[in-house]
Amino acid sequence: MGCISAWEPNQTTPVLYSLLCLIGLGIAFHPTWLSHFTQMPGEPGDTRLNQYFLEHSWRWISDHAYRGTLYSPSFFYPYPNALAFSDNLFGMAPLYWLLRLGLQPDFAFVGWLMAVSSLNFAAMVYVLQRWQVQPLLAGLGGFLFAFPVTRMARISHIQLFPHCMTPLALWVAWDFLQQPRRRSFSLLLLLIYWQMASGIYLGWLLGLSLLVLTGVAIGLWAESRLRLRQFIQKNIAFLGVTLTLWGWAVYVFLLPYLKMKRVLGGRSYRSLSGTIPRLQSWLSVPPQGHLWSKGLRPFLHNLPSVHEHFLFLGFGLAGLMAGVIWYRYCRSTWMPMVRYKIMIGFAIAAGVMMALALIFPARISLWWLVYHIVPGTSVIRAVGRIGLIILPCLLIAGFVWLDSFLKREFWKQGKYRRQWKTLCLVTFTLFIIGEQVLWRVPSYDGVSLRSQIQTLSQAMVENQCQVAYYSASHLFTEGTPHPHWYRSSLVSFAQIWGVEPTDLPSRFRYIYAHLIAMWAGISVNVPVVNGYSGYSPHGYDPHPDLWRSPEAVLHWLESQKAPAIDRLCFIRDRETETTTNPRATQDSRPTTQTPQSADPVLGYDVEVLRYPPP
Repeated sequence: MGCISAWEPNQTTPVLYSLLCLIGLGIAFHPTWLSHFTQMPGEPGDTRLNQYFLEHSWRWISDHAYRGTLYSPSFFYPYPNALAFSDNLFGMAPLYWLLRLGLQPDFAFVGWLMAVSSLNFAAMVYVLQRWQVQPLLAGLGGFLFAFPVTRMARISHIQLFPHCMTPLALWVAWDFLQQPRRRSFSLLLLLIYWQMASGIYLGWLLGLSLLVLTGVAIGLWAESRLRLRQFIQKNIAFLGVTLTLWGWAVYVFLLPYLKMKRVLGGRSYRSLSGTIPRLQSWLSVPPQGHLWSKGLRPFLHNLPSVHEHFLFLGFGLAGLMAGVIWYRYCRSTWMPMVRYKIMIGFAIAAGVMMALALIFPARISLWWLVYHIVPGTSVIRAVGRIGLIILPCLLIAGFVWLDSFLKREFWKQGKYRRQWKTLCLVTFTLFIIGEQVLWRVPSYDGVSLRSQIQTLSQAMVENQCQVAYYSASHLFTEGTPHPHWYRSSLVSFAQIWGVEPTDLPSRFRYIYAHLIAMWAGISVNVPVVNGYSGYSPHGYDPHPDLWRSPEAVLHWLESQKAPAIDRLCFIRDRETETTTNPRATQDSRPTTQTPQSADPVLGYDVEVLRYPPP
């Protein structure tokens, strides 16, 4: 990768990068910061599910008495291999383990989420620096990659946050395509594997983007084809051994998922077609809480699974791409050829991926071909998430163009031109940051939820439960007040979807109920029959309304040929006269103080059974 221009970072550059990263963290997690960490990011459903997976891996490595195994957490008891229903997050789990050495689960999770966001920022900045993009523009690129509104609108899906290997892989891949070397090839395979281990969705999308980028490079430039062919001819043995070892490692990692797919099957094309982007998806933002929410609200009409179509990347980035297109067709020569190839290569790769994942008139989509040709496509439920791999390609192309434009001799002639350049750059920076602000980021009352989980876990301990099932009847009884953590989550989620809380699907109730049981169980090392994940086992209806009696639990255990259990606890809600302090910490015991909000406070009736019944 040749040196484009002389550029040396000065002493203020780390301060600039730190400031931009802190601004991004403040925008992304302001509900948590402003509430002094009582409001947790996301919602008590999918967010806490992914948090559970991190906690599960921590318990597995730190507690020899933990009753779960690596791929069989202690939920959906006794169903094996349940972790293969979702992302396992192994690639970034060590960072969570490090934080868990000194922090409780919720606070370690918040720290982990901020840390992986900071790593995303740093990775994009590093890549742009390697292509000699000036510090402010590199920092803006890192900000747009780590904290875009399209990522923040999906904060409940935190498996989409560990993304720092993708910019690095794109940079290494481009370097390899320009000058193939063994070291670059090996590093690229390592980065792909690490990204896959951090998030299977993002790893698969990275692999697709690298295939497209390679096709663009060898299709546009004959020298790339020649160098790649010569490298393959000279390194047949090396490539064979390296790819075999890498393929074996990938196979071992994915083996639990392959086994689960053979049992449950993949998703049909029809089932995922509702999440394939439309043209209007690229102009869709949450209907509330964003600078362009009011102006762009019409583009949300008639979108199925609307929350999966928030793909708006900003008018600032659109302006950069307009500059790329303008330079391509204006026949200017002020950009060095090395930079021109970077700009055009990544811009075309982004355009190809956008076209592949798009529904055209008459419901025609090239994704049908991808679905039937590319292995693993059937597990990609939300196709719109391809926007997160298109984003870094657009950022590389756009900021390479803008940096080259600002380094033209035109701007160096005359004081007023330099002043106008500074003014335009400052204005652009403020605009870029401003249109990524989402001031209604979903969050929920973590203190209130922790208190309920602790109370349930105490009931498991007091009754010496070996296995438990929690029948959360209180969340399903019409006319009863719901806990504050539940109400706050519904309000927050409804704001980002632009609906009334009462219009949200009732399935949130059973998702939350199962996760309360899962967290109570893992905190005291008691396996639970409750469970929620990306899939459910055959024969397991996740709606607790159908599990109101112990007979349903006994039938499930019998169908799974569970081992004998002396103390099987069937737990029901019981509303008490006392109330729980909503500011109780995870380690404190419930009190009888009056809460600041009128929360119903639950006790539990526990029926202890034996399986199989005597």
